[in-house]
Parts: sequence; structure tokens; C-alpha cells
Amino acid sequence: MVTDFIHELETLTNQQITPKTTEIGFLLPVNATLTIHFIELNKLTKDLDLPTWKAKNNLEHVVSIFENEWAEKRGVVLSRIKSKLGLCNKVFARKTSIVKLNRSEAFDFLNQNHTNIPLKTKSNFGLMYNNELIAIACFGPTMHKKTEGKGDQSGELIRFCNKLDYTVVGGLSKLLKHYINQYQVDDIMTYIDKDWSDGKSFIQLGFEIVGEKHQFPHYVDITKHEFALQDNKSITIYKSGLMKLLLKVKK
Repeated sequence: MVTDFIHELETLTNQQITPKTTEIGFLLPVNATLTIHFIELNKLTKDLDLPTWKAKNNLEHVVSIFENEWAEKRGVVLSRIKSKLGLCNKVFARKTSIVKLNRSEAFDFLNQNHTNIPLKTKSNFGLMYNNELIAIACFGPTMHKKTEGKGDQSGELIRFCNKLDYTVVGGLSKLLKHYINQYQVDDIMTYIDKDWSDGKSFIQLGFEIVGEKHQFPHYVDITKHEFALQDNKSITIYKSGLMKLLLKVKK
């Protein structure tokens, strides 16, 4: 499977990729800023704490891709790599219009364009360009919290997602501003996947890092070499976890 992945990378970048073997997969240097660690499930023989493994091998900034992600979401994985390399079709947010989406519409878009399983959301907004939905932002219910004796309204950004092979420049900012205007929240919290992002794009929008969250365990059946439910045939994998960010709304 890694041979197929390398072939796609070489076609995408028009260059030869020379893999370096690790005990759990292959390191694939793409350019000066992007190295991918392709992890093969059949090489996992014991529990894996990925952040600890990365730190031990000085690979904290490497993007980790498990072979099942490639097998199940090939188009999404390639699109995210294209985005990191600046190879996606760029559309400026000012050329788009905002639409409200129902849960079914948001679920279908996320299922086709995001690596993670769609979660339950409360408010969903999208960006339309040439009568096509090219980005969405999904929010949870607003929460009331007391801070220093006063009540604050807090929102949560659950998912932001571009259409495959598209990057909407200024898209997240436009959708956040619309959500803030609609719900008058005082802050917005979100989590980002540390396997793919360092949070810089969110920090540029005014978010601050306020914490980290260790991801829930994943289980691999060592006899079938596939992700499965926990049992006596499985080993445990902890991925790189989530970064918690908070945007304080200026009023």
C-alpha cells in the first residue's frame, strides 16, 4: 500500500520520493517543510503512544498518516496534502456567499471531504461559489458560563472543512464573523488535530492556545491488521492528540 501512496506523491509533486524505513512505517520527505510518516498497521506489535514516539525520534512536526486512512479516505488525504503544498484551487472568500445548512447537508459534505467522522452539530454555515458548496463551518450549541460575576455566551467550532482540492482564502474568517453576528457570542472554542496542524492559521485569526487534549484510544486487531473494537487481540494507539484554542470576541 505504501508503494501506491508514494506513487501518488511523486505524481503530485513531479519528483522522486526516497522513503526511509522506521520500525512502524516509512518517512517520506516531500519538501523542506513537509515530511510524511506513513504508518503500516502490520508493523505495530505493541501499544503505541504516537506523541512520545515522535518526541523520541525528533519527529514532532512530521505529518502522520495511517494506512487505513489512505485506504478509506484517499481523496481527502491527497487533498489535505495538496493544501499543505499550496496546490489546491484557490477561491477568495469575498467571491462567495454564505448559506445556512441543515444537519443532513453538513453531514454529507463532511463525510465526503473530511478525514474524521462527522459529529452532531447545532448551527452549520457554508460558502457558495458558482452555485457550488466549497466550504463549511459547523458549530455546537452556545453555552452560558459565568466569568467574574457576569454571564458570557460561548460557542464551539466543531468542524471547518473545504471541498476536496479547494482552499477558500479567508473562508474561515468570513464564517466565524457571520456566526458571531448571528449568535452574539463572547468567545469561540475549538480543537484541532495535531497530526495535521500546528494551529498557526487559527492563531493568525486571533485564537490563543489554551490547552491540549489527549485523543481517545484507537484499537488495532493484530491478527487482521485493521482498526477494530477493543478485545484481547488488539493493541492500543494514541495519536498526537488535540490542541485547544480560544477566540475572544472583541466588542
